[in-house]
Parts: sequence; C-alpha cells; structure tokens
Amino acid sequence: MDQAALVKNDRAIEAQVLDALDRARLPVSLCEWNYVPQVEEWQLIIATPWLDSKGPRTAWRALTTALEKAGIYAQVPMRRVFLKSPTDPLVKTLQQESRDQWDGFIYIQQHPANGRGSAYSCVFAPVTHADSGSVRRFSRLDDLKGFLLEELGLTSVAVHSAVDEIGRRGATEIYPVSLTTRQMKKLGLAAGSMLLPRQNRN
Repeated sequence: MDQAALVKNDRAIEAQVLDALDRARLPVSLCEWNYVPQVEEWQLIIATPWLDSKGPRTAWRALTTALEKAGIYAQVPMRRVFLKSPTDPLVKTLQQESRDQWDGFIYIQQHPANGRGSAYSCVFAPVTHADSGSVRRFSRLDDLKGFLLEELGLTSVAVHSAVDEIGRRGATEIYPVSLTTRQMKKLGLAAGSMLLPRQNRN
C-alpha cells in the first residue's frame, strides 16, 4: 500500500502538542508523525530525555498533565502517541530525515473525471531520485490549490501561474521545489528507492 498523506488535523495536533510541552517545560528533542505501514497509521513519536533520566512513568505523567493543562488531551489520539528516548534508533532516523534535503520539481497533470469536470494528479520528482515520487490526487481544483499553497508553501504567484498553464495545456511543472524526506512522507509524495539527497548545510 502507498503511504497515506498526513491529514491536516494531525498536523494541527502535532503543533498543539509541541506548544503544550513547551509551556510545561518538558524537554523534547523530537515530536514527529511517523507512518507505520504494518498497521497503516500515523503515530506521533515524542522523544524526551526524561524517559531516561526520570523513567517512563514520570515522563508519561508529565506528558498527560501538560496536555490536560493545555485543554487538548481529549483531542490527542493517545493510542497513537509513543514516548521514546532521544537515543532510540527510530528517533535518530526521523531526525536524519528532517535534515535530508531534496531538490526537484512538482509536476501537475489534469485528467477528465468521468464527465464531472476535471481531476488532478501531483508528483514531486527530485532531481537526485532514482524513481518518480508518489502521486497525490485531487478531485477539485480548489483542493489542489490549497495543497500547493498551504501544505507545500508555494507562493500565490507560482500557484496562479501553474493553474493558468494547466488551463492552457492540461499540465504544468513548478521548479525549483525543495523538500526534506520528512516533508515528502507527510505530504504523501515519497516513494521508490532514493539516492543520497543533498545534505542541508544549515
């Protein structure tokens, strides 16, 4: 099964959890959604040194207290939340994926939608990628525009130009676009075997 894109509600939850933990002064070295194909779900991985220094019980109590004080405990899917040590191999992998940078272009294709207007597919094609990326599909132009503006963070000028070109020739490319491995996975644009990405120099 292709990796599902992280939904907008989960991205909002991640931001709220980070804010709650910061307000509670609970040290966190990572707070990231990780897709687990075996169970076909996104899991929120939170790495804190308190797991090692204070123990699991204290760390979990501090987490739940922070979420309750922030008034978001009921909104957080606790079954999908996992506390990890900063030295955990999965944490190290997710941190590396956040640093790996890919340069490439977005290719958008318009398709007929069974007599009900048009549908659209969106592919991120890194220039250092061995294969093409995953395809995101949209049934409405407004959904595609929202994805490009809000999730990819492209400028309104770039999106307007792309939409105009789609209207003229049924397809367009947007270049350059830079995404980390983590961003590609969260947006549902990661697939295939990858070569070494350009390392983030920051």
